[in-house]
Amino acid sequence: METVIGARPRQDTMTSGYDTVGQVIIHPTGVVQTLEKVDLQAARATLVARKDAIDAQIASMDADIATVIRLESGLTDADIADLMDSFVPWITAEAVSVGILRKHNDALYKCLQAHTTQADWTPDVVPALWLHVVPAGVIPDFVQPTGAHDAYQTGDQVIFEGGIWESLINANGWSPTAYPAGWTRIGDAL
Repeated sequence: METVIGARPRQDTMTSGYDTVGQVIIHPTGVVQTLEKVDLQAARATLVARKDAIDAQIASMDADIATVIRLESGLTDADIADLMDSFVPWITAEAVSVGILRKHNDALYKCLQAHTTQADWTPDVVPALWLHVVPAGVIPDFVQPTGAHDAYQTGDQVIFEGGIWESLINANGWSPTAYPAGWTRIGDAL
């Protein structure tokens, strides 16, 4: 091996070319190396072994992620209420998958669409990406649905204008005053 004198190649690139003896490799460090067939085969075998080990690690991590998603999405409302403090907080720049749960501003949200989180896509701001999960026994305030993913279903209860209302229909996207036939008042809010 010999060192190239003069300007060094960019550190993020590697180029190669051939001569009459073997392959000349120019490394990002500026070192030129002539390799023969046996050297290339050994280097390839090393890279394949590393790739196999990395693929095995990725497969193991994918299995762990799948297990966590199954556990998180299989929790009951009572489980969620009891475990609220143990849920992972929502952060930016995280790749999230459908069904994953994240805590944000003391509320729990379930991911509806796989995406990478952004500062301006917080769960409380983008209901198309996140569904607010309400613990058992808690009647939430009415929030205007933005689509089928967060519409109220038959039996869902909400607090609206001082009363407790129950949805009489599935896919209910209206307030009790906008579509009274879709709701029944069952009592006063405390």
